Amino acid sequence: MEFLYNLLIIPIISLINWLFLASLWITGSYGWAVILLSIIVKVLLLPVGLLVERLKKEELLLQQVIQPIIKDLKYKYKGEELHNKISKLYKQYSYNPIYSLKTSLGLFIQLPFFIGAFIYFGENDELKDISFSVIKSLAEPDRIFLLGEININVLP
Repeated sequence: MEFLYNLLIIPIISLINWLFLASLWITGSYGWAVILLSIIVKVLLLPVGLLVERLKKEELLLQQVIQPIIKDLKYKYKGEELHNKISKLYKQYSYNPIYSLKTSLGLFIQLPFFIGAFIYFGENDELKDISFSVIKSLAEPDRIFLLGEININVLP
């Protein structure tokens, strides 16, 4: 686990640190730097999002073709014969059920960025006494709304 942390998360934390400091230099405000950083990361991950959307559409189209055939096969056949027919169908369409995991690719790529940002901002003591707009401290939950005795945090 430490190997993955060092391989994936540490470089992402370094990238987030560099981007945050550049955003801070550009904006001169910690709050605006956080907003600019989130926009930059979103733009950097945009190609991944577009790829995942394309993969989802391809998977959906293929499922729309294969699922009615599988339903019909399940009605006609049972057991090993059904398994063989479905395997033949998958081979015919060059498909493997594991391919449906391709649609999760975006999550697997974005997750290290979320973890890296969470760690970076959680350990960033500079933000402790910095306020922005109605937020009293960028290092703590905003606690903008109070519902009874429960704090409702708009921002994490």
